[in-house]
Amino acid sequence: METAPAAVYEPRNARASSLYALVEDYYEEFERVYDDRYQQQYGPWRRVIGEVLRKYLECGDLHRGFARLGCGRCHYQTILAYSCKCRLFCPACHQKRILLFAEWLDTHILEQVSHAQYVFTIPAFPPTRERALTRTTAPPANASHLI
Repeated sequence: METAPAAVYEPRNARASSLYALVEDYYEEFERVYDDRYQQQYGPWRRVIGEVLRKYLECGDLHRGFARLGCGRCHYQTILAYSCKCRLFCPACHQKRILLFAEWLDTHILEQVSHAQYVFTIPAFPPTRERALTRTTAPPANASHLI
C-alpha cells in the first residue's frame, strides 16, 4: 500500500501578485500626489500608510531577515522569512491572523458539541391575487394611525 507524500510547504511569491506590482510601481507617486488629489476628500496623509506599504513590500523577503527552524529529532532545517504583520492589507499576514483567531475561538470559546446546526430558508411565496390587490389600494381614511 502506497502512502501519500508528506505536504511540502510552498512559500508564497508575493512579488508575482498584482497587488505587489501595483504597490511597488505606484506607491512613491501616490505619496507624492496625495496632498493635491486626495487630502480634501480623505484627510491628511498619515504616516502609518507609508509604514504599512513599505512593510508589505519587505514581507517575506529573506534579505530582510529570517528565522532558522530545525527539528531536533530528524535534524531537518529550513528558513522562514519574517513577515510584515500588517493585517488588513497584506493578504498573507491577514490570512494567518484569521486562522489564529479561528483556532483561538475553537479552543477557548466555542464548546465542543457532537451536533451541528443547519439553517434552512424557505423562499417567499408569490403573492396571491387578494394580497396583490390590497397592496395597491389606498388605506382607509381612518387608518392614518397605522402609517
